[in-house]
Amino acid sequence: LYLRPSAHASPCSLTYHPVENMASEETKHEDCKYAVPWTTTVIESDIASVANFRDFQVPFYELKLKVDFDAQVMSGTAALRVAANPDTSVAVAGELFLDAMELNITGVKDDAGADLAFRIEDFAGFGKKLVVDTSSWNARAESVSREFEVTITYSVGNTSAAVCWLKPEQTAAKTHPYLFTQGQACLNRQFFPCQDTPAIKTTYRAVIAVPKGFTPVMAATMLNTVDESGKMVGETMAEFEGLECFRFEMRQPIPSYLVALAVGDLRCAEIGPRSRVWSEPCTIEAAQKEFAGITEKYIAAGEKLFGAYHWDVYDLLVMPPCFPYGGMENPRLTFVTPCLLAGDQSLGDVVAHEIAHSWFGNLVTNASWKEFFLNEGFTMYAQRRITTIVHGEAFTALEADIGITLLKEEMDAAGHDSPFTKLHTPLDEGVDPDDTYNQTPYEKGYCFLSYLRSLVPSDEEFDAFMRDWCQGHKFQSVTAEMMIEFFLSKFPDLRETLTTVEPTVETWLHAPGWPKFVPDLSAAAEMMDPATNLLAKWQSDDAAVRAEAEATDISTLHIYSQMYMLDKMVELEKGALSGGADTLAKMDELYSYGSSQNAELSLRWSQLVIKQDWTPGFKAVRAFLESQGKIRYTVPVYRMLINGSEAAQKLAAETFEATKPALHLSVVGILERVFAGKK
Repeated sequence: LYLRPSAHASPCSLTYHPVENMASEETKHEDCKYAVPWTTTVIESDIASVANFRDFQVPFYELKLKVDFDAQVMSGTAALRVAANPDTSVAVAGELFLDAMELNITGVKDDAGADLAFRIEDFAGFGKKLVVDTSSWNARAESVSREFEVTITYSVGNTSAAVCWLKPEQTAAKTHPYLFTQGQACLNRQFFPCQDTPAIKTTYRAVIAVPKGFTPVMAATMLNTVDESGKMVGETMAEFEGLECFRFEMRQPIPSYLVALAVGDLRCAEIGPRSRVWSEPCTIEAAQKEFAGITEKYIAAGEKLFGAYHWDVYDLLVMPPCFPYGGMENPRLTFVTPCLLAGDQSLGDVVAHEIAHSWFGNLVTNASWKEFFLNEGFTMYAQRRITTIVHGEAFTALEADIGITLLKEEMDAAGHDSPFTKLHTPLDEGVDPDDTYNQTPYEKGYCFLSYLRSLVPSDEEFDAFMRDWCQGHKFQSVTAEMMIEFFLSKFPDLRETLTTVEPTVETWLHAPGWPKFVPDLSAAAEMMDPATNLLAKWQSDDAAVRAEAEATDISTLHIYSQMYMLDKMVELEKGALSGGADTLAKMDELYSYGSSQNAELSLRWSQLVIKQDWTPGFKAVRAFLESQGKIRYTVPVYRMLINGSEAAQKLAAETFEATKPALHLSVVGILERVFAGKK
């Protein structure tokens, strides 16, 4: 449902309209509110959240925030539409519990403007409990609507892990400061007070006021116009004198972690019939070239496989270099790393992954972070179905092989008996879901979906299951049990197989270690063989054969084939590379890996240089670490340096000291633990 105040209603009086009509009905944006109906949640509670969502739910937020870059403070109000359990036989609590952390809360008022008592209590290292006294509402609950409004006045500074403030030198252009938020998994409680759990969904509206010369963008409908230069045009509002104001509205229900904001000197350019790319002006041309035509191919393939795309548009925001992730699937506006700007669209499959989240994760969401594979395992499977259509089976098989190899490396390092190698992650009280992050929900989750597919006669029948699951549970939060029961409702003859024949569902979900089934990826040979043959020539002691290697035009090998070859070279023990330093020098001369614009190649080249302790290549390693702050690139390279030679360890310490101010707080924390572990 969405909510709109009636023309003759009090501020709390709301008219209901079906969710299905939210995106299509013409409305005046300035006086409409959207909200989802009360949800009977599929979990009793969320161990990572204080929210008492069995008593109260927040179906709609309205944020009014101003950004002060000089003080590095964002301040304003969060107005929450609060719905009490509609079952009048249930005695709801006298207090509303909200997740909050690193927020300076200065006041809470009810919908009549009266002050409400509140307090902050400890909860965990990654959150606090904001307790709001609702006893005055409870006293009149039987005679009025079981809904009310709470407005919280607050500010958030530069200690928040969710709100990242960048200095000009940390951006691509190095001329303007920048701000961005990151909500997954449990960080948005450090952005605004909320029920920070994926168990329930909400809609929101926002006004963001910024100094002149800046543009905010949000994962929502952007209500301001865009001029011919690609800049969004601000407006004036009396309550934000001297600032430019921008309005946003998210009509589709989303979990709190998908509310996202970025503010900087931003422009946009068209890249498809329903897609734009946003970035700093200095990179907008490269970004438009990199992504032109890509998004529509992937969206169209996704619609063919999994049904309607429910988000209207799909835009990209190219983030500053310190963005720690490959991409964050914020609906309508995916945040992506600038590492994708390879110049040749060769890393576009990352966008395929984020687009696949439009169905799995954003539309249908894991109700608990314990079952993160319901987001990421499904998305990996969906991504690879999409890339099979767009790029072919060989490409998809090789990309999957690389991903599963990464899973093996992680499990070998952590131990195959680690509880975090289970699909059902054992989150204990006080454990931050972010601290359990690894490849298991992604790649082991993909293997689980592939196993289910192997039990079904055809891709088409399994695609139909995925489509029906997605469209039948759109805008809902779900559990693994729900998914399995839905699968068995489609294929009832498989119930005995999944419950009594190993690997059973119980084994898949709760047993640690390597997946009991890995799909056939033999199609990858088409792209692996050229790489294997070239590597064999480089490893040959025969001068004529090595000459053939030197004469090979590397551009004839697909980027993923080159990645595969470098992965195999990294696996070689130190000193096992034929020709040693001479081979590395010649490869760098011929292939320019040390100065490659492709981050995936730079990652592997850096690892190879460190593994073979080729000090002439250390300059390129440092340049790679200075150029970006993506977790998946930065952390493995530092780990190898710290465990390498004395020269490598020195490079690690010096580079970290120099780049630490430019890195995201989460990356700094990981690297500090890596350094401490070495010590």
